[in-house]
Formats: sequence, C-alpha cells, structure tokens
Amino acid sequence: VYKRQHLNKYDVIHLDIQWFLANCDNVDNVVAFITKSVQAELREIYPGVLPEEEISLSESLSRIKNIVGQKFIIIIDEWDCVIRNSDDKELVHKYLQFLHSLFKSEESKVFLALAYITGILPIKKYGTHSALNMFTEYSMTDPGELAEYFGFTEQEVSVLCEKYEMNFEDAK
Repeated sequence: VYKRQHLNKYDVIHLDIQWFLANCDNVDNVVAFITKSVQAELREIYPGVLPEEEISLSESLSRIKNIVGQKFIIIIDEWDCVIRNSDDKELVHKYLQFLHSLFKSEESKVFLALAYITGILPIKKYGTHSALNMFTEYSMTDPGELAEYFGFTEQEVSVLCEKYEMNFEDAK
C-alpha cells in the first residue's frame, strides 16, 4: 500500500536489462557492465564514498547506506532478459547471483527499501535452489490489489463492452 511517508525518501536505481545487453561489448560481461555503470553514477552522486577498487554493487550500496544513511529503491525492467536470451548456464548463474546479492542477501537488508521488477517469465526456481523467492508476483491475469493501478478493472471492461457491444465474459 502506498504511503506518503516514503515519498522522495529514497534514491532510485533503474536498470533496463535489455538496454544493458544491447550496449555491452560482450554479453558474458553484462553483470560487470551493469555494476560499473551504476557505480560510475553513484560516485558522481556520492563523491569519496566508494573505493576505486572493484567491489560488488551490493557492497557499494551497503557502503553508501552505512556512511551516508541513504537507502535505495531498485527497479529492474526486463529482469528475465538474460535468462530468455542465453543458453549459457554460467552467465545465467552469474546473473542470478547478482540479483540474489541485490535482493536476498543479508547485505541487501541494509540498503534496500523496495524492489520492483518486470519481466515475462515468472519468478521461480532456477537450478537447484530458489534465487528470487522473496517477491510477491502480480500478473496481467492476476493483478491482486494492484488491479486499480494498471490495466483495466472489471468495471472499465464492462463499460467498454457495453459501448462496443461486446460480450463481457469473452473480453474478460
């Protein structure tokens, strides 16, 4: 449920995974490309907070939270793009570990205020253990309490069916 007390309280990191894949020189390095790109922006916003040596993105965000006190909202669009477009099990594993460190690690509890991800594939087990089982899933066919915020409500569909003389059950 939306709460005004959280409005403008967190920095937002938006990652369009499809964009990163399209702009990465080598798909095998997409996690490093994402990490370096976000860290470059974080260094501009929080000068002197992050070390120059290579650290993970979750370590960077944790460090910022511990030094500056800032938590983050992470929005990932097309989260499943790597999984859908690669047969490379090592790459998929590395990517899932990256997501795990952002959303499910002990470190993430320190810096993460909210995570919102979009994709075609349902969030489920990949491999032998669950990589991302902490999300609540909403879909177009089962939007739950978010129905009024996106897509069409039943009332809106009913009005449109009347207007265009369509069968409500078929349209639904």
